[in-house]
Amino acid sequence: MHHVPNRQNTFFFWANSIFKNTAPFIGELKSDGFHFTGMKTYDGSSLLKLQFGVSSLFELQAERIPRPDQGPWRSAPNIELFGNIIGSTTAEDWFSGDQWSKCWMITRQTIFQRIFAPPGVDNKKILSENTAVQTLIFLEGSNKFQEHRFTGSQPMPPVIINQIFPGISIFAELEVLFLVQLEGGSTFWIDPRSDVIVHTLQWPLEPI
Repeated sequence: MHHVPNRQNTFFFWANSIFKNTAPFIGELKSDGFHFTGMKTYDGSSLLKLQFGVSSLFELQAERIPRPDQGPWRSAPNIELFGNIIGSTTAEDWFSGDQWSKCWMITRQTIFQRIFAPPGVDNKKILSENTAVQTLIFLEGSNKFQEHRFTGSQPMPPVIINQIFPGISIFAELEVLFLVQLEGGSTFWIDPRSDVIVHTLQWPLEPI
């Protein structure tokens, strides 16, 4: 029987995910998404760097790629974010020095294919990539407090793909990473009443 490509279903499908956490932050996959918990209090004079997040891989098989012989294409996924994060610094004292509690969210989309290559040669061919940075918590000085609440839809950085290698799958890697910096008398925590939740969604590859 002749196989007819199904180019009506052009959505990327989830393949796997990897947590990118440093202690004390913990990640867990639940039915509604990736849950993160953790709290860190710090009083050291040197800068402490921590992180939590997840990188997820999605696949679009070759037979479902829309208009595979003619670009360009657009990949513009959205995710959902829920939960609450909090930063604070303590009262000033002679020994605390600089005090800060900061958190940034880094979102990245990378589109690539696994092309033919000789043994021992990396066959990952990046077709397009885009990264965005958002400041969530930014505290400098003593007796400061700030919180940030996630309330739902969050666009990932969109990408344009001008050319693909026909006959093989396209992969999309979506990364959501929270970078935390603490110094002096400071605290950063994920509200225990409301885990940070990252919920990924399917999305289509769109010919443009």
